[in-house]
Amino acid sequence: MTLTACQPASPRPSSDDAVRVIRVAAAKYEGTVGGSEKVACDGWHLGTLQVEQFFRLSERYEESPYGAFYQVPCSISGELEAEGRSWNFQINGGATAIWTSGSETRYWGCSDEQCADLVLLATDLMDPDAP
Repeated sequence: MTLTACQPASPRPSSDDAVRVIRVAAAKYEGTVGGSEKVACDGWHLGTLQVEQFFRLSERYEESPYGAFYQVPCSISGELEAEGRSWNFQINGGATAIWTSGSETRYWGCSDEQCADLVLLATDLMDPDAP
């Protein structure tokens, strides 16, 4: 059974095929000191091609898809160009991302199976019956 009342606005497949990543920073951990989450974060790395792949596989949301994805205290940020504009991005280890440019913010989430290789914790879209 799928609950739609708690879901964010309908996702739209990414139409931003011409994403060009300019800069990718090292993963940044924002959780408690020590533990397995920090070790996982320290070992998480994405290159420019992997970031571009993440956004090709992702769907754009009208608002944050927070309720359908796990939140991980680790993220990778950087800068990209799309639609003739420069954007700052931040990819959360739980397969969500944001772009910001000036006062505009765009929200992304990746539920494609291929994203599991790009993030720390892939989503099951909060389906309790998922394997």
